Amino acid sequence: MRAFGRGRRGLAIVGAILLLAGCASVPSGTYLPSLTDPDALKVSNALYKAAQAAGDDASRYSFALVRSPQAQAWTAEDATFYVTDGLARMPVHIIEPLIAHEVAHELLGHLGRKQALSLSITAGFAIIGVLVPGASLADFVVNPLVVRAYSREHELEADARALEILQAMGYQAPRRALHLAL
Repeated sequence: MRAFGRGRRGLAIVGAILLLAGCASVPSGTYLPSLTDPDALKVSNALYKAAQAAGDDASRYSFALVRSPQAQAWTAEDATFYVTDGLARMPVHIIEPLIAHEVAHELLGHLGRKQALSLSITAGFAIIGVLVPGASLADFVVNPLVVRAYSREHELEADARALEILQAMGYQAPRRALHLAL
């Protein structure tokens, strides 16, 4: 009977993980910019150009700005891009390569693959934890290490795809443009 209780607890943990996996939070400081804001227009144009150059439907892309002086961009589910004010204030020749890189992540499905990998590892350790009490704690160490290793691979894939996108956007030296932006 005791093993049955542990099994139910493990299944409850896996169920909770599955439920929470779909919950993505909006970054703190996120806002929708004015349609006439020159910095927002630079980001919007860069996103449109990169999507077009990649052969993707630009209308499915959206973005929001995040209050931060750092120059960063990232993609979330459903082709939503977050761009910091710090990046939006940069010149176009910096914004476009970084946006092309983020579009590449979207096209390559990196976010979904990363979430699936993390969820699989967590579920695996939850199941092992039912059989070997305490073993599920290893997830806190193993999961970040494995996901981080795949993230490096994803960055290299996104860089390669971004070079193709930048070339299609008309950049004569896409590698140099990406290098200068990163």
